[in-house]
Amino acid sequence: MRTLEITTKVGCPMNCFYCPQDKLNEAYKIPRMSQIYTLSFDDFKRAISDLPKDIRIDFSGMCEPFLNNHTTDMILYAYNKEYKVSVFTTAIGINEKDIDRLKHIPFETFELHLQDKQGYSHIPQTDYLSFILLEIKKKFKNVVTGDLSKVKIVSRAGNLESIYNQYKKGPLVCSRGLERFVLFPNGQVYLCCMDYSLDHYIGNLFVSTYSYITDGTSPQSFNTVKTLLDSEEGKIICRRCEFADNKN
Repeated sequence: MRTLEITTKVGCPMNCFYCPQDKLNEAYKIPRMSQIYTLSFDDFKRAISDLPKDIRIDFSGMCEPFLNNHTTDMILYAYNKEYKVSVFTTAIGINEKDIDRLKHIPFETFELHLQDKQGYSHIPQTDYLSFILLEIKKKFKNVVTGDLSKVKIVSRAGNLESIYNQYKKGPLVCSRGLERFVLFPNGQVYLCCMDYSLDHYIGNLFVSTYSYITDGTSPQSFNTVKTLLDSEEGKIICRRCEFADNKN
């Protein structure tokens, strides 16, 4: 399935082990006072105005999505526009009103990221959060929990330097599918949720259509990514990504 991940805000204060926020903050060089660090509701509507309906919209990206006060509005808007919607969240930032507004939506997936025994997730534990988690499990459809104790932490295509993944040579294929782009608050779109250093810019949905940034006509063509994947040793983050496989 093709997806567009929405990074509703840049700068996640939880700074979980598996999210190299230092790399992202260094790469996303915009003055801190700028509102462009938080995605506005109007800009979200503009970004998906011509998005093909077969693309699932995922509220996950590179920050806890509900740290943006407009995320519930965005989810409702996307659903009312007949997009399939998934959410990946720690539930930090969700309140009872949000739950009541969203409980009718048949989410493709609503995945809760919980605190783990290893301490990978830096999620503050409060009585209110425990209450919210119970309400979500009781009222939402297709709720799953992400258990990091049973999941291998990946290197984020080499961006998480404490985890090593072997460099891959030769033509590659992405096991998850290539069109899994990430939208940022400034409208810019990058390759995928592994691209924390923002190495592979695809285009900008505030000024271009989705088809324009994928059909090869844009200056930063998506076809460039495909060409690098087909090469023997073209410079692309996929060469250190756990989800990349050598082509047969």
